Amino acid sequence: MFKKPTEKEAWHYWRWRMLRALVEPAEDYRLLQRLVDYFGPSNVFVVTSNCDMLHERAGTPAENVLEIHGSLGRVQCSELCCGTLFPVDEAFLQRLRDEPDWVPRCPMCNDACLRPNVVRLWPSTHPAS
Repeated sequence: MFKKPTEKEAWHYWRWRMLRALVEPAEDYRLLQRLVDYFGPSNVFVVTSNCDMLHERAGTPAENVLEIHGSLGRVQCSELCCGTLFPVDEAFLQRLRDEPDWVPRCPMCNDACLRPNVVRLWPSTHPAS
């Protein structure tokens, strides 16, 4: 997914996907949050296949949310030189907005690019399968 010759193109997609996820939670998230509020955050745990952190933005404590396919709110080395997950902060997002051809580099190995900490599920007909 993040081969050197195509990493800029890969990041064009991930830039779009990460910035697109920066929305306010829809009504369904607010309704689920009402359940969290009713039962109390210490009595609720959310398991979701979403990777957009919208449950947290709706008010569910981060420690009570498991995004089983990973999260767009964290990035990791594409070559797995380390197991570190780096948080995507406002400075990172601003650089994505301002520099359309920016490819973030792993600060540990300074060679491989970073990639979002998400699982990509390919259909069985995809060439990468």
